[in-house]
Amino acid sequence: MEYARKSDKMRAKNNKGILLPETMKIIIAVLCIAALIYLAVKMGGILTQKNQLEQAKATIKEIAAKVNSVEAGEDRNSIVLSPKDWYILSFGADDSPNACAAKACVCMCDDKKCSDLYGCEQIDKEVILENAEGEEITFIGEETPFGLDYTLSGDNVIVQVKNE
Repeated sequence: MEYARKSDKMRAKNNKGILLPETMKIIIAVLCIAALIYLAVKMGGILTQKNQLEQAKATIKEIAAKVNSVEAGEDRNSIVLSPKDWYILSFGADDSPNACAAKACVCMCDDKKCSDLYGCEQIDKEVILENAEGEEITFIGEETPFGLDYTLSGDNVIVQVKNE
């Protein structure tokens, strides 16, 4: 009986000794898992931004092709599907961003000033942006998807938002 009591006391002492290192391992494991989740979320954000930039470049390339190919008396149109929450801007040769090399261009940007992520394409004609009511605007920031109509007016191409 006395032997059993000594054994129980030793086991209780050993359990306290085991508890602290095991608890530390669990805490470290939880912190490592939290760090991995944080990194995964950050990497996902970077990939999403890259994907949106590629979508913007493809969309603006299509818009520039329509602007460059529209002829007098002809109407062209397109549908802008992505990226969501980006803006279409047009620049003349005198106020174009560096990506346009001082030539007229259209850009698709993640903000209204084209200061961060953007895709631009040089164009042959100046572009005038209009809302669905025909009023001149500085940028198009519609909820995607939306349509655009292209009409040649003198030396300029009018790009008008089309709401259906």
